[in-house]
Amino acid sequence: VPAGQSLLRALKSKAKVETRFGGGFVQSIDGIEGSARRHEDWFWFVNGVAGDRSAASYRLRDGDVAWWDYRDWSDDADTLEVVAGAFPEPFLHGYAGVTRPAAVRYGAGLRAGAERVARELATDDVAPLGAAVADEVNLFELVTGAQHLTAGLRSPGAGPSGAVRFSYAGPVDEL
Repeated sequence: VPAGQSLLRALKSKAKVETRFGGGFVQSIDGIEGSARRHEDWFWFVNGVAGDRSAASYRLRDGDVAWWDYRDWSDDADTLEVVAGAFPEPFLHGYAGVTRPAAVRYGAGLRAGAERVARELATDDVAPLGAAVADEVNLFELVTGAQHLTAGLRSPGAGPSGAVRFSYAGPVDEL
């Protein structure tokens, strides 16, 4: 969809949508309806970061990747803030037009992979784990151990205005 329009307008151009609370929040998409009683609802994300406002007031920017997720929120409503599977977002396009600087940190023997990740993220800030990273900087950690990719806010509860932290163990080619 073209940049510049609201997230809600973009959704309405692709699906049948019913809204609530004065038209700013989605109640149903293509007949799948949210329910406070069942703790199921529609959540939206832009560049892997959970929205912090009405979809009617979020303006899409060039390169944004937006999606809607229908889910049972009873166990994770307060903690689902960043989606690991969106990588390399939000490093590349940020949120609401703000792209933070990025840092890459790596465990023993992982420098070459970390430098490769840093090139993808367009950052020169590459150092071993434990090197200082300013609070406002998005952080990517390449670590050893069982293969995983996790993501979260560096300061839980900061919302989309906060810096993210991704942790990855595994072959960089699979990232």
